[in-house]
Amino acid sequence: MSLEITGDMGALLAPLRRVQSEGMRRISQAASSKTLTVARTPKPGQPKRKSGALYESIRLLDASEGGFRIGTDLIYGPVQQFGATIYPRSGGRMRFSLNGRWVSVSSVTIKARPFLPVSTLPDDWTTAIRTSSETVLTQLLT
Repeated sequence: MSLEITGDMGALLAPLRRVQSEGMRRISQAASSKTLTVARTPKPGQPKRKSGALYESIRLLDASEGGFRIGTDLIYGPVQQFGATIYPRSGGRMRFSLNGRWVSVSSVTIKARPFLPVSTLPDDWTTAIRTSSETVLTQLLT
């Protein structure tokens, strides 16, 4: 025995697509919120927090059904994340005070001190994303 259903399946599937789209958007928003909390929590080996401005600047950049992006718009964020070498603007040398002494150098290299994961998500980030996703899915299905 078999049952054949014919007709416009798109009309039948449209509500499911809307739920899927809305669900993914809500999961992205919830996951990014929890992830921001985790990102702002100090970890060993991360840059020292003199003012906390860098960590407080971490925010949601984009959330959609495809995922989310967090980051900072502070000019020194990429320098902290990836490191950099700074050169004088007009050539020559830079002069600044270091430990009470004036020094003159042709460049300064700042080592990378990542504050956001680049490749593999740490366990606490994965847990935050998983739990927030499960919460949204439970809400959508009940």
